Amino acid sequence: MTLNRQSTPGADTKAPTRPRLFDKHGIDNYILHGSKAKVDERVDIGYDEKSGYVYWLPNAKTPPFSCKIEDPAKGSKLGGLKSFTEYKIHAQISNGRVVSRRYKQFEWLHEQLVNKFRFICVPPLPGKQIAGRFENEFIEERRRQLELWLNRICHHPVLCASFPVQHFVTCELTEKNNKDWKAGKRKSEKDELREAAWLHCVTHTQSNLTEAQIATQIDAFAQQQPGLETHLKNLNQGLIKYLERHAEIYKPDMQRLGELFSKVFIALQTDTSTSGNQELSLSVSKISASFQGIAELYKTKGSESVRNFNERIQEYIGLLACFPLILNIQRNASECIKSVQQRGPTATPDFSGAIHRGQVFNYVVLAEINFFQKDKVNDLNLYLKSLLHEQIQFYENITVELRAAAATFD
Repeated sequence: MTLNRQSTPGADTKAPTRPRLFDKHGIDNYILHGSKAKVDERVDIGYDEKSGYVYWLPNAKTPPFSCKIEDPAKGSKLGGLKSFTEYKIHAQISNGRVVSRRYKQFEWLHEQLVNKFRFICVPPLPGKQIAGRFENEFIEERRRQLELWLNRICHHPVLCASFPVQHFVTCELTEKNNKDWKAGKRKSEKDELREAAWLHCVTHTQSNLTEAQIATQIDAFAQQQPGLETHLKNLNQGLIKYLERHAEIYKPDMQRLGELFSKVFIALQTDTSTSGNQELSLSVSKISASFQGIAELYKTKGSESVRNFNERIQEYIGLLACFPLILNIQRNASECIKSVQQRGPTATPDFSGAIHRGQVFNYVVLAEINFFQKDKVNDLNLYLKSLLHEQIQFYENITVELRAAAATFD
């Protein structure tokens, strides 16, 4: 990174450090000059001396919570010219109420969070569908994925307590009564504490971690992130193909086998005189029914657990995709801090403040990395355990079908 400096002939080599020309997110300005914005929010970062762990402290008034999204319903406006789907959201908080939200309002929330919390992972929303968007299967798929997304947001100790999230999950909105919703939207959209300016809200517990130790922890994650993202993407593609085979190959194959055994049964039924033939034909009929049952299992139980697991893998791919930008900003900020340290008090009138602000930003990045890493272990353990148990149950159900057919030969 090249820092802009005064180019006046004979200028002192210790001239004040200036922000980069393309300081898109304002991090250089934040480090060098701070901000005059009024700070009426507070975010705390804790430190565990025993483990050397930097972490987000939950907001005492608004700790993380969960949400349920239920009862998607079709709506319309402009005399039926424009149709949409509304989802009922119930936040599991004290005095929580059920509010209805459309997809475009989820888009609004996503935009507000990304713009305000540039250094926190805000996963992407599930994509839009252009055609056939009111089909029941798609609506249910979107409901599941929006619920996953919203719960990820409300699980984060910083995001869950933010005004945009609280406004989204608690403000009632109807066509006849949208005054409060619009007022909250304006408040969020005019918020000055976004991008680097938001860092002024952050305070952290003093630790015995050195700059080098913090840099080492951040760099270690930066080395791990691309590989994990790549391999989760590969797993996602493999699971998609596996699900396609369930629907397009395995299920039809089982159905076809059931139909073929059924025709054998019909053919055997024509022989009414040979001893044991009727018993044989009944056994073949049971085999036919077993394969039809297995086909139904492939349609429902076989794919359901894999689909649910894959939706969560897709969510983690989205989270990991947030980090390259965060880590790139952190690298640029580190260069700015080094420049300030090398130049000493001549780098900026607020030298000690610049060093402190640089430390705050590094703590923010490390707290977010640690939050992700801890969640990753907890979540993937839970997801994999659930997947395996449900797949075991699926194959046990197949075994039950086959055993029932085999029992007719005893």
